[in-house]
Amino acid sequence: MGEYWRDVKAALREEGADRRAQALRDFVGARRLLSDAGLSLTKHSEKFYSVSRDIVRIYEVYPGNRRIVSTKGAPFLDLPDEWTLIDVAKAVIEAV
Repeated sequence: MGEYWRDVKAALREEGADRRAQALRDFVGARRLLSDAGLSLTKHSEKFYSVSRDIVRIYEVYPGNRRIVSTKGAPFLDLPDEWTLIDVAKAVIEAV
């Protein structure tokens, strides 16, 4: 049983690394989309990005585990289950 869970955890780590690598590839395009809409995308680390308007952070985006944290009152983002940073940028522009 222990070997099974070790394999599951390894697969999840690998999937998270793949999603983080995809986010790095998508960063410039997503940043351009948001910038054109008057928003900004900041890369804080390989694991953490934020979407802001002026200096107010609206969303924190964690591509590795597909988690998005929004500030109070931020609009809901309609995203597919398998979203990318580009999908997030488009959803934010549509919602805000």
